[in-house]
Amino acid sequence: MSLLEGDGPDDVRYRWLPEVVLPDVDGLLVCAEPAWDGQARRPRIEADFWTVAAGVLVEAAFGAAGRPGVMAVVVHRGSRDLVASRLAMVVGLRLAVRSARRGLVLCGGSLDGLDATFQGRRLVAHEVLVWDSGDVWVSRRVWEVMAADRYEQWKSRRQVLGLERRS
Repeated sequence: MSLLEGDGPDDVRYRWLPEVVLPDVDGLLVCAEPAWDGQARRPRIEADFWTVAAGVLVEAAFGAAGRPGVMAVVVHRGSRDLVASRLAMVVGLRLAVRSARRGLVLCGGSLDGLDATFQGRRLVAHEVLVWDSGDVWVSRRVWEVMAADRYEQWKSRRQVLGLERRS
């Protein structure tokens, strides 16, 4: 899977998943604020991989997300779907740019076995269409782990826009 749906046929900003080499261990992909690359005449994102034990992945992600200059943090589960972490990186950067928020925590794969709801955190699923090698659009899920205050802001914004779920 390599293509990600953009804002229309001419939008190529999010077209290709980044070629990120990820190790086969649990850890965090910490994405910095973009810096302008004058030679390429476009913003450049740098990301570091931090090896972190599975038991503290989410807690460490929130610690990293709170640092100055961090745009998004992706929780990477080693030996699982490597495309999922690359997709979560693109979704996280896109959400950060669109919402002007920094320090987002995302996971493209399963959060099973992680304490993602500790301290009132909430999980929000973002459905993303990805072009599969079989020439079809496939829906993939990327999880955003929100702190309680961010979740309340997100929920109230959805209510104002009329997007809340009605029972």
